This record gives sequence, C-alpha cells and structure tokens, in this order.
Amino acid sequence: MHWATNARLPDIESREPLGVLSHLMAASKNKSKATRTREPATTKRARGKLAPGASARGLDAAEVVIAMDSEEIADVVALIRSAGGALIGAYRDPLGGRPLVLASLPLSAVQPTPFQRDLSPTHAKRLAVKIDETAAFLDPLIVVRGEDGRLWTPNGRHRLAAGKVLGLKQITALISPDEALAYRILALNTEKAHNLREREGFASRLVDIEAQTKRIIQTLQKRGFKSPYLRNYVVARINPVRFHKLKKGDNQPPMPLAQALTRMAAAAKKFNLESVSNADLAWVAVGAGAQV
Repeated sequence: MHWATNARLPDIESREPLGVLSHLMAASKNKSKATRTREPATTKRARGKLAPGASARGLDAAEVVIAMDSEEIADVVALIRSAGGALIGAYRDPLGGRPLVLASLPLSAVQPTPFQRDLSPTHAKRLAVKIDETAAFLDPLIVVRGEDGRLWTPNGRHRLAAGKVLGLKQITALISPDEALAYRILALNTEKAHNLREREGFASRLVDIEAQTKRIIQTLQKRGFKSPYLRNYVVARINPVRFHKLKKGDNQPPMPLAQALTRMAAAAKKFNLESVSNADLAWVAVGAGAQV
C-alpha cells in the first residue's frame, strides 16, 4: 500500500529469522545457568533486595485528590452517565499525574480493544469460578474512550468475559480520559514473544485495509471514476495522519501504529462514496505532479 503522506509510522517488518531468535534465547538461557553456578554465596544472599530511587517522585497526597465536579474529568463523567453508569470517585495517578475516574459501568457498555489477543474461553470460565468463590470482583477493569465514543478495555478482556459468565449487571472500572493509553498498554497486555504476535496483528490489519481499499476503488470505477490517481486519493482519505505536519527535528510518529491502523480500518469501512468528486481527484493529480 502506498501512503499519500509524509508522516512517518513505525516499521512493522520483522527482520530477524525465528531460527536465530531460538538460538539466541537458548544461548542466553545456557549462559544464565552457567552464571548461576559460579555465583558466590554472598551474591545469593543479596537477592530480593532493591535499592530505592535516588530521589522521591510523584505527587503529594493533597495533589492526588480530584473533586467530583472538576472540569478535567467532566467529559469522562458525561460519558459514564450516558452509558448508564455511576461515578464513584476520581484522583490523579500519583506517578504521572493523569486524571483517573473510578466508576460502575453496565457490563454491556464495555468492549475489549480490537487489537487484543484472542479470548481464551477456558481461562475466562476458570476466572469466573474463582471470582464467584470469593464473592467479590476486586480488580477493576482499565477502560478508555475508544473510537466513536465507545468504552474500551485494553487490560481486562478475560475479567470482562468472566463477568458475563457470572451474569453481572455492573462492573467496576478505572477510566482514563487519555484514549492513547490503550495503545501504550498493548505491550503489557500480550503473551510472551509479544513482538511477533503484535507484528502478525499489524500485518493482518494491513491485509484487511488493502482489501477494503480495493473494494472502494472498484466501486468508484464502476461509477465512472477513471483517474489514475484514484488509489492515491482513497488511501489519503482513510489515512489518519494525513493532516499531520512534521515539526523541525521531530522524528516521532504522530501516533502509535496500532492506533493508526485501527483508525484507518474504521475509516475504510465507513468510506463515503457519495463524497467523491472529479474535482477532488484533479487536486490529487496536481499534488502528485508537484512531487515528481
């Protein structure tokens, strides 16, 4: 797929053969074993002790508290109420200072992020049994505002499924107003060898986006649009970073790749065919000519 933008996204090409990875992991494991056999007794006794940070970090107690009617959580509170939930409390994360809202939400109002690993029904059922045995759902879901104002949980898919098995009406959630948090949690919410699984997920979504793009182009061609820049136009329309302007010295991508692909796939699925005009295609041709 050709991107009609200068904005940079992370490279998803895996360059290291699985065989090499296996040898490296095996070598590392053998080296670790050899190192353990040569460690003196004094080193073993020192295990389990961690040195504290050089300086204290984070907020003081008074800075953590957020008033329930604070403007910085107003949007999240409105989202909770529109979903049929109830506000329980709010605070600032003591490390980064981000606002967080504790709420009770209808189980049906929360969905897993679309880029999580597959659900294990067996694990969800076992988890439901253990939760039922304690008669308490003690671990709140992490929830963010996803696409189109929906509530996503990037960390809690199996707890959500367990709640469904138990027939829960409501579920406790810790909600962040920062929707990008879902993509930051991605690396923490995958199985071992998550890099390979993540790349496989990216590749799968790219294949889906390519199929959607071809469908749009074919439909437009049937409607009489014959411009050689039709593909450039469609890809530019569904590109979530097409309006991003790189600042001098800025080498960071405008958003995480998982977020970009999710938004791109959504834009392709709801592409408005009626909004396409020959005038727009003419502008794409002019832009392409300027880059030659």
